[in-house]
Amino acid sequence: GVAVAKVAGRLDLIQKGLVDKKAPAAVFVFAGLSGTGKTELAKQIAQIYSQTHVMISFAMENFGEPHSVSKLIGSPPGYVGYDEGGPLINALNRDPYAVVLLDEVEKAHPAVWDPFLNLFDEGTITDSKGVTASGARAFFVLTSNIGQYEIAEMLARKATPAEIEESVMKLFPKHLHEQARIPSFRPEFIGRVMSRGGIVAFDALSSEALLGIARHGFEKIKRDFAAIHGGTFDCDDA
Repeated sequence: GVAVAKVAGRLDLIQKGLVDKKAPAAVFVFAGLSGTGKTELAKQIAQIYSQTHVMISFAMENFGEPHSVSKLIGSPPGYVGYDEGGPLINALNRDPYAVVLLDEVEKAHPAVWDPFLNLFDEGTITDSKGVTASGARAFFVLTSNIGQYEIAEMLARKATPAEIEESVMKLFPKHLHEQARIPSFRPEFIGRVMSRGGIVAFDALSSEALLGIARHGFEKIKRDFAAIHGGTFDCDDA
């Protein structure tokens, strides 16, 4: 509901040309409990926004060391993989309207976010070979489990979405990286995220939403069955 409305609102602004042309079209943090549709919504954004209709995904748990930034911007000269360039830069150059999912951002080492400061501000990022890519039209989704317990508690007492998002926003600067024991995100990084989209707190799925997901899944099974066997079958809500 609220999450979809926020994303739709941003897409509307992008379509009307009312967003900063030098910075990414959007930078959202999707926060909340696991299994509430954060990744699925990112996939749906890619279907609408990306030229390839494919979401580019990076699991940030694989970036827990300072040097692991090379997995995004490429290996330094003399190291294996240097000639391949940076995967993120390559992806942005292939599709300027890329939808990039950075999953579980709190698991990445704080140093990994340094190249993103310029990307989220001036809209460019440079790899280890000196190749620069523009992210000025890209759509970034960062997912996080920071504040998931607070979100669950606030949902239980019927807090408003705005109250929940404000609470989560206050938790981000305080979060320490588990291994490095330093803040995961610099204030200027958080500031740039907030000015390009901000935090969206995901509510737990309602029974109605779960039923809708089940119906959607069933329709795919039904189509596949018809294509293979030439028959059909039905299933009621019960």
